[in-house]
Amino acid sequence: MTSAHLHLVLNHLPLACGVLGIILMLYARVRKVGGLHEAGLVLFVIGGLLTIPTYLSGEPSEGLVKEIPGVDATLVEEHEDSAGFAAAATGLLAVASLATLLMQSRGRLVPGWLAVAVIVLSLLSAVTMGRTAYLGGKIHHAEVR
Repeated sequence: MTSAHLHLVLNHLPLACGVLGIILMLYARVRKVGGLHEAGLVLFVIGGLLTIPTYLSGEPSEGLVKEIPGVDATLVEEHEDSAGFAAAATGLLAVASLATLLMQSRGRLVPGWLAVAVIVLSLLSAVTMGRTAYLGGKIHHAEVR
């Protein structure tokens, strides 16, 4: 398995965790189902952890992908720049979600600012991850260009 193959396998997982986490948290809020809220937070933490190997496998993949005829190096660079922002947003979301889970598990009240931070970071993470995925698809998928 090459780094490019590994990157392609991994890159869907952080985005899926983020989107599913948002859906679970919204459903939990509307239907007042407490356990789903925590499940959403856990998905944000898992998504953050999965972002690490996804991001790290991107750089070695770049060299392989740039050798493919017809691949535009500027698309690769644009994807790489976007990935940095997405990884940072997802990492911050994972830390905020983990802090929230730890406070809840100890019976402590979660500060309002932290709850708002999780919501804002989850949306920021989903948007930046979605954009990064779109830009990555443009690299070698002519149907997306």
